[in-house]
Amino acid sequence: MIAICIGHSRSGDSGAVSVGHVTEHTFNTDIGQILESLLEDLPIEVITRYEGNGYTAAQKWLGASLKAKGATLALELHFNSADTPKAQGFEYLHHEDSHRGAALAAAMLAAHRGRFAGNVSRGVSPIAPGGRGFQFLKETPCPAVICEPFFGSNPDEWALYNSEAGRQALAESYAAGIRSFLSL
Repeated sequence: MIAICIGHSRSGDSGAVSVGHVTEHTFNTDIGQILESLLEDLPIEVITRYEGNGYTAAQKWLGASLKAKGATLALELHFNSADTPKAQGFEYLHHEDSHRGAALAAAMLAAHRGRFAGNVSRGVSPIAPGGRGFQFLKETPCPAVICEPFFGSNPDEWALYNSEAGRQALAESYAAGIRSFLSL
């Protein structure tokens, strides 16, 4: 089962807010639905709510849930935000000790670059204990990647990715990355 985990899915957490006043959770729930339709031939589950009080408890719940369901890979969907509207680019994060997570991140990055060639690549980043998103990467029992496809605080990137065509292309890049990693 392929797990598409919508970041900031625990109660009271909706993530960053874009310059268009849309939260990460709302934006990525839509992306998850598009992605689900693109991968309808594969076993996939979009997870939009995490149980648990606080980040660590929610990630432990998610990890146990994915293990019980036999997840073969997991993506957690996000977007970046910064204090400056000039921050830009896409990046894919994986656990520093996961070779398969690094391979999944590389496949996701290559697919993203293929559809958004004019955007800045921030690369693939290994995450160590204490790093952002580490608990998701640590608790997930399969290759896992945190997807940071753009900066919601950047007006130009927001306009591109929030358009109907941009949302579709982003979901298509995720689907292509997954298929590449699975060699489909």
